Amino acid sequence: MATDEKPAEEPEISPAENVIEETRIYRISDPSALIFRDGDDPQVEGPIVPYGKWTEVDSVIEGHFMERFAAGSLTKSLTESFNRVKGYFEHGKSRMFDRTPIMEISETWDTETAPFFRARLLNGLPEWMVDGIRKGLYGTSLGASPIQVQRERRPKASDHNPKGIEERTYTELRVSDISLTPAPHYDTPVVLRSITDELAVEALVQRPDRLLELIRQANATEPQHSEPTPAEPEEGPEEEKESRRTRARHDYLSTEEGASWRL
Repeated sequence: MATDEKPAEEPEISPAENVIEETRIYRISDPSALIFRDGDDPQVEGPIVPYGKWTEVDSVIEGHFMERFAAGSLTKSLTESFNRVKGYFEHGKSRMFDRTPIMEISETWDTETAPFFRARLLNGLPEWMVDGIRKGLYGTSLGASPIQVQRERRPKASDHNPKGIEERTYTELRVSDISLTPAPHYDTPVVLRSITDELAVEALVQRPDRLLELIRQANATEPQHSEPTPAEPEEGPEEEKESRRTRARHDYLSTEEGASWRL
């Protein structure tokens, strides 16, 4: 029997787009999931990312979308390139440690809910840092490059995606490092949080052309309100007039909205 209904669009599966330089994303887990084992040979262990859980990403650099990590999406990389995965502090971007590893990743294993890791902290770390890890002030964060991404650009609104924004499911990623990262303070608890913007700011400052491009893109995508804008009072002859075109709508480098947690 003929029907006029159009078949549902299949999610697009394609190589990951270059959302940032080197296509690298950074995600931090809930600090409460990190386990610290004290003693003569201090170790940390915990989940790297949760499998199958949707998380909203609203990033100046990456965009605005829902994402989840498919079960087994890190398995190939952790198995075949285990010796290349580094144990950094802040993904090797800390001013204090730079790209010097602070822990030796000794083991990774997969479960149905998440991939896990275990690492031995290197000798000589500052006592305040070890104390912070002991007190749960640091979370596990992943640095990885998406290899295969399943994308649904116009999904219907749903319980996990009430806004109907783009959905991305990572089916394969190349893991570059597993890091310890100071946990940012958020109003609501989350299982995973993008910290790509925070870690990329310093690199973008070195490329002002790229930074300005991202700011222009963010401004261009702001919603246009239908409500009339109240008339501004006329400026006196002694007041300096400022062109609306040059007024900054957002200060993307401001730290007023949240305390800086980078060291």
